[in-house]
Amino acid sequence: MPSPHLPAAIAYDLDGVVVSSTGVHYAAWKELFVDEIGLPAFPMEHYDKYVSGRQRSEGFIAYLIYSADELGDEKFRKIAADPEKVKHYTDQKQERVHSLISDPAVEITVFDDTVSSIKEWRARGVKTTIASASENTPLLLARVGLTDLFDALAYGKSALINGRKVPLRSKPAPDAFIKSVEQIGVAPEDCIGVEDAGKGIEAINAAGMMSIAIERTPNPDLRNAQPDLLLHNFAETSVDELVEKFAEWKTAKRPH
Repeated sequence: MPSPHLPAAIAYDLDGVVVSSTGVHYAAWKELFVDEIGLPAFPMEHYDKYVSGRQRSEGFIAYLIYSADELGDEKFRKIAADPEKVKHYTDQKQERVHSLISDPAVEITVFDDTVSSIKEWRARGVKTTIASASENTPLLLARVGLTDLFDALAYGKSALINGRKVPLRSKPAPDAFIKSVEQIGVAPEDCIGVEDAGKGIEAINAAGMMSIAIERTPNPDLRNAQPDLLLHNFAETSVDELVEKFAEWKTAKRPH
């Protein structure tokens, strides 16, 4: 058991914090939007703005509605409004992602600074969990050999709590963070959440956890979400320093 001065658990977003599979997802989405649906282009900035960090169907619908407005072509809005077509196309995208992740020739980046920090927290008795929008969470963790570093996973559209599937709303709703630690019997207010996206920081704050933002590249949305602590990576700090920051945060949160 961790000491009273330590957080009970650290809940991590997956993609962008622990690993990076952005190239895989972008390639699969671009293939779908351009080659299958017929959009003229799918630039990376549109991936970041409309699709990244959202549940699959939500991002798909959001980008089609944007495209219909931007191009003045209602056929894209009709696809977005048809549940069967949404499922067909998003299932197709998921199959492509699975194929790419499973291909050993496709590179998945692991952030060593995060992994080292996780290992040190766990050595001190602190639990670690994943709170992610990605349905591919178990596959990604298995592919990079990190499954055993996490005590619980809350990902995609549902989490398994006491043998029962519980629905998860997309971030900035706090569901994934709350349910990831609920599985291990820990209160959110005794935890730290780690994210690389503004909506994720909003979710952590709404969950009542201390929020740490990881800004590997400049991200105004991340800063505007008001994280309790902003880092470029975990190599620039130590677990001892984070323990002190958490103690200060807990003290500030106590009623006077």
